Amino acid sequence: PTGARFRKTFPQLGERLVLYAGRLATNKGLPDLVSAAASFPEAELLLVGQDMGVGKALEAQAGAAGVSLHRLGHLSDELYRSAFAVAEVLALPSEYEAFGIVLLEAAAAGLPAVATRVGGVPEAIIEGETGLLVEYGDAAALAAALAQLLDDPAGARELGRKGRERARNEFSWD
Repeated sequence: PTGARFRKTFPQLGERLVLYAGRLATNKGLPDLVSAAASFPEAELLLVGQDMGVGKALEAQAGAAGVSLHRLGHLSDELYRSAFAVAEVLALPSEYEAFGIVLLEAAAAGLPAVATRVGGVPEAIIEGETGLLVEYGDAAALAAALAQLLDDPAGARELGRKGRERARNEFSWD
């Protein structure tokens, strides 16, 4: 995907974006993501997905921590795919994921991911090769992993490239 549609729809957003895509729910580790985002004030945090009642608390937490947070809600398929093209990294700090299909969506778009080592996530991400894994509930480790990718664009692009190759070779409809 290209980011043109997303940028046209949301021109107020900055250039450095960390994306979370999924339900905004209590089991998704989002308070840890907001805490982690305080470590890289040069980037903005995008939350894409339906709010299951935690959005206002996340906004309050972000405001208190000086984190630039944008809740975009549910997006059309075209805008959703376009979001992967503008972000620098996808974060999925969940307490549990059966698999985490969003990780393959990110990989297919060439977007590197940082996720928690839970459920089926280690099947979607090869640690250090197609993304980075951290323990659930460890906001400091999440911050460090995200900062590693934000501070090393070439390394992040390489993870994204390998993730895209793996998604194409191992997770096609065939």
